[in-house]
Amino acid sequence: GNTAENALPGAPDGGVVRFDPADPAPVVFVSGLGEANGAAFDAAGNLYVADMFAGIVRFRPDGSRDEAWSEQARHVVVNGVAVSGDAVYVTMTFSPTGQVLRIPIDDPARYSVAAEVGVAPDEVAALPDGTLYVATQTGRLVHADPVTGTSCAVWTGEPLAAVVAVPGTYEAVVGTSLGNVLHVR
Repeated sequence: GNTAENALPGAPDGGVVRFDPADPAPVVFVSGLGEANGAAFDAAGNLYVADMFAGIVRFRPDGSRDEAWSEQARHVVVNGVAVSGDAVYVTMTFSPTGQVLRIPIDDPARYSVAAEVGVAPDEVAALPDGTLYVATQTGRLVHADPVTGTSCAVWTGEPLAAVVAVPGTYEAVVGTSLGNVLHVR
């Protein structure tokens, strides 16, 4: 969970649960996180979790924590995470320029800034062509190109808390901080 309570001493661990839609009883997949927020899988089945306290953490398909990879990719106060091709992209919530980092899966210590999207980036989603949508807490949905580093707002409105790309399209579903779910075309 991503709540302020997780920052208090003695708070329960954050983690990730999984469930089968046919039997929606949640089962703990990983635990021991601080403030788990964004999550994404790569093609090999590794799970990347953005943890506000521990940075980006990689878990193998069996649920074991990949300590060596995670230590090399350690960045504090990451929020959103997406995987596209050979890279993991994470948003830096408290970066003054709204940095989105590119972390190569095969060499996580060689991260770079993929784009700067303005104040308070939150979640990120990968599009079919390798570009990204970034939801910001200031109410902008930003389209960012990690190859050129360019970005532009494609929608403005309520503060955004989540974004997911509609598979195979350039459409997005965004969740707002006011509790609305919007379909952006």
